[in-house]
Amino acid sequence: MKRCSKCKQLHALDSYAKLTRGKDGRRAQCKACDKKYRNSNKKPQMPAEDDEYTINSATMRNHLYLHFGFEDHRPNTSEYYNIKKYHKESINIITTIKQAK
Repeated sequence: MKRCSKCKQLHALDSYAKLTRGKDGRRAQCKACDKKYRNSNKKPQMPAEDDEYTINSATMRNHLYLHFGFEDHRPNTSEYYNIKKYHKESINIITTIKQAK
């Protein structure tokens, strides 16, 4: 018997996938939790050749992800301000420190 690190329930050892480098030779998560994780984090798939291709928001997100490697998330101005490496306030602090020396 072993406790799953995700659902915290006890399961038999055969309900865990094998992992040779693991402490006991099994993964920390049970197979059911692994399956839930895989299903919730699936990557978008290319449409088949003979499928009719319709343009909607889902197909555009898939197109952007498959061809350019990014999702359609653009940070708003407040997020972008925090992402910037340098902005006026930090430059002013650096110049005042240099002038003080």
